[in-house]
Amino acid sequence: MAIHVPEPLAWPLAVIFGLTFVPLWSLFRRLFVAPYAPPICDLRGKVCVVTGGNTGIGYETAVGLAQRGATVKIACRDATRGRDAAERAAAAVGTGAGTVDFVALDLGDLDSVRACAASLAQCDILVCNGGINSLAPAKPTKEGYSAVFGVNYVGHQVLVFELQRRLTVGRIVLLSSVMHRWAAHDAATLSDPPYNTALGQLDHNRGYSESKLNMVLLAVELNRRAAAAGGGPVAAAVDPGAVRSDIWRHTPGLLMWAWDLLMRATFLTPAQGAAPSIHAATLPTAALAAAARAKHAPYFAPYPTPDFCPLPFEMMGPFCGACACAPRLPAEYEAVAARVVAAVEKRV
Repeated sequence: MAIHVPEPLAWPLAVIFGLTFVPLWSLFRRLFVAPYAPPICDLRGKVCVVTGGNTGIGYETAVGLAQRGATVKIACRDATRGRDAAERAAAAVGTGAGTVDFVALDLGDLDSVRACAASLAQCDILVCNGGINSLAPAKPTKEGYSAVFGVNYVGHQVLVFELQRRLTVGRIVLLSSVMHRWAAHDAATLSDPPYNTALGQLDHNRGYSESKLNMVLLAVELNRRAAAAGGGPVAAAVDPGAVRSDIWRHTPGLLMWAWDLLMRATFLTPAQGAAPSIHAATLPTAALAAAARAKHAPYFAPYPTPDFCPLPFEMMGPFCGACACAPRLPAEYEAVAARVVAAVEKRV
């Protein structure tokens, strides 16, 4: 049984932990432990789609996959930013590796999601990275979902199944967060269809935690369906860790100044935050399946996280690249995952 720390207590503990123990442990690792080395693999001939790949963790993930020879599609809403990111990523990768280009995708508009899926002729690895946090404007999606829940989860679930319907997808990586640990974990709340509807029924702040738990549950359900069908994509959920990226761009002015100082002192860089995604995307299938059996769901974080007491370790270091750890799942999680995914399927 894991110790569950309430959210109001977890953040102060994590900050103290990040400012004291983590620097000492990081120094020890630098002096005595070999640096993290992501899996070595050849992705030539593979097509990887990275949602939200125009910035931050997604951009670094796109670069990392292209460096391994993949053809990478940066999928995002803004065409100008997407093409600019693709050009920068291609320059960072250099010649002799993979290529990077842009494909249009607005996760807040399911017509755009379906059009994106229809435009792809191949997708071997899908990294569902795009998303916003609860500081973003609380504008509902085109279909009426709360912004955070609709963009972070609903758009991605629809993209996954639209691609599966058209193409053979081998690996699906779903970005979760340590915040999934504070989502509602009772089966009734999670599987009640109204939970997945409009802004008025799912508050903006709670929507982030719920969306990140649902990403883990989607991984569970995709793997269950693949096992039942005798084949299908292997899915994994990842926590990128506490990362200094532009997901925090909506933090109010003076608070942003103080918050940025804290992030510079304790948070990971986007390249470090991309390590679990690249690890899950490139890990051999047998190793990924073994992680799933050991932890109930394949779930990777950038910090060593003991199962009996995941917090504050999963919140703020020390960085180890990618470590398999156990997510916090509801009771009868496989049945709950099936109901949660089905509830969205019925509405879209």
